[in-house]
Amino acid sequence: MLSRWNIPRPGDGEWGWGPGEVRAVSLYVAQHPENDISQPVADAQGVTIYPTIEAALTLGTGSVAVDGVALIAEHGDFPDDERGVKLYPRKEMFDEIIRVLDASGRRIPIFCDKGLSWNRAWAVEMVEACRARAIPFFAGSSGPYGDCVPAIPARVLAAPEEALSVFFAGEEIYGFHSIEGSLSYLEQRPGGETGIRSLRVLRDEAAFEALRVEPGLYELYRSALAAMDLDPATIPRENYQRTLLFTFEHEDGLRSHHFHADGVLKRFLTAIRSKGGEIAAARSSGGGPETHYAHFATLNRMIERMVATGKPSAPIERTLLSTLALSLVMDLHHAGGGPDFVPTPELAISYQPMTRPRYSRSAVVAEGNPRV
Repeated sequence: MLSRWNIPRPGDGEWGWGPGEVRAVSLYVAQHPENDISQPVADAQGVTIYPTIEAALTLGTGSVAVDGVALIAEHGDFPDDERGVKLYPRKEMFDEIIRVLDASGRRIPIFCDKGLSWNRAWAVEMVEACRARAIPFFAGSSGPYGDCVPAIPARVLAAPEEALSVFFAGEEIYGFHSIEGSLSYLEQRPGGETGIRSLRVLRDEAAFEALRVEPGLYELYRSALAAMDLDPATIPRENYQRTLLFTFEHEDGLRSHHFHADGVLKRFLTAIRSKGGEIAAARSSGGGPETHYAHFATLNRMIERMVATGKPSAPIERTLLSTLALSLVMDLHHAGGGPDFVPTPELAISYQPMTRPRYSRSAVVAEGNPRV
């Protein structure tokens, strides 16, 4: 994300990235491991690395001298809790940002990469702190801003009854991408997102048993994998390295599932059944190593738009709901899971979408417009 901020990668223009109105001017780096690339990237882009968050925000002047902040607190040497959740210091760094803004009397936009905090109370505090100060706050996964291949028809998004997302890698780190990506589709239904009233977590054989016996669930799984030309009937069980199925019951009756199929694929997949029985499935494509994961170029554009306009580029409620829901999932996962749905009154978070969940790269090229 940051390495392309001032010097775009080849092909970034197809994903909406310029650069344009906003440039990166300062950087604070919490840790400097042997493979740290921050200094050469900063040198190449004319960006100064400062020893503290305060100095980075003030450019060493003693008063805030920038127009926006990107908080990316990940990929460092931090401890895990008993659930296997990495304790990234997002809230601690956020608090320092707020302290510096308060001291200068400034109210500049903040972007927080991925989830808000491993601590549910802290996540809520972050949102409330920005609301109390009228600070534009945008956060979340880059997943909702990749291509959707093929595009899911609007008629299915307008009347979803049940959805299944398939993800890979770590349960927590990529489970967040799966939840927020799914919400970015489902929030398009009339009335927007209504919140989650209960959830269930199934592990290992219990997850496979649910696929086998619950009406329509296997059909959604088969349809999702077909988006990658895969047939679950031909995949040996031993290929699944880790298996987890968690399900959300939304306040309006919608059910959304997330199946962890690590070892079987390396792509996010989604299948949605409409109330009329039609199933649409797609894979998320954000580019790969050959494009330096170009969906981050779109995320850069969305951050830039917020800094330039003073308005968030996506609803913070989506990220708050994803953050809290994932934390509860990890609680139940650590406890062994079970077949019963657990009430989740803290997830009664409703909101309206602010941007479309996916953008067509071909449409961007044809129209010559930014993706946002």
